[in-house]
Amino acid sequence: MLAFEISSRMKVGAVRVNGDQSEVLERESLRANLLRGGGSSVFLISPPWPLEPGRVYEVEFEHEGDVIQKAGDDEYYVGARANWYPRTGFVFARHDVTFTYPAELQLLFPGAVKEDRTEAGLRTTRRVPSD
Repeated sequence: MLAFEISSRMKVGAVRVNGDQSEVLERESLRANLLRGGGSSVFLISPPWPLEPGRVYEVEFEHEGDVIQKAGDDEYYVGARANWYPRTGFVFARHDVTFTYPAELQLLFPGAVKEDRTEAGLRTTRRVPSD
């Protein structure tokens, strides 16, 4: 099992470890989430096979939620800057992030653009860290 936390305004859908679908275990616990503070919720993932100590794994999350705040006319920002994505402690990770948003908006996010397409009024942009 691996433990992660994320903004309580986000919902984790599918999780894959090294490409294999893993089980997501969440429990509504007001007490635990209040003790954690910062509006974060804890969830566990259980891969379909045992994890080996010292080995590197790739974990892929699908999640969505409501963490965007309006800052002005056609300007928005992520209000949950520290926990809009799944994380565990203060460990750095490389993120490969895909955003879907209204086509008329412009996305400001670090990283190299790996995909950028518009379809049915929605724009999808994929960014990865620049080396």
